Amino acid sequence: RFGYRAVMTSGLVIVAFALTTLVFVQIDTPLWLLLGVFFLFGLGMGLVNLVNMLNPQSIVLGGHLGAVYAVAGDRVLAQLASALPAARHQVRVTSSELGGDATLIGASEVALSTLLEDPAGLLRDSAAS
Repeated sequence: RFGYRAVMTSGLVIVAFALTTLVFVQIDTPLWLLLGVFFLFGLGMGLVNLVNMLNPQSIVLGGHLGAVYAVAGDRVLAQLASALPAARHQVRVTSSELGGDATLIGASEVALSTLLEDPAGLLRDSAAS
């Protein structure tokens, strides 16, 4: 959609920014700070790849990613905007309203999908057995 040149240029700009950031790292820079920066870069690039490949209208971050987005959402959006500026205005990024229970709720819905789709048919089938 944006062309390979725009995507490749954006990726190279992000790599250059990451390498420039590493110039300012000192021997006493805390490891947690470095890991946090790299995690945010990875999350931002993951969102960029998701937008570029699937072209969604919205992205919902759940679980731990939702918590990270609540704390550092501006950095994640800045990473998304720097990589693909046009896509940033076409996609809405939010955190899940289910919070940490999103995975549990989704798994329980899959496990109970037969019951939720046709409760009477499930009772009929179990009575016939």
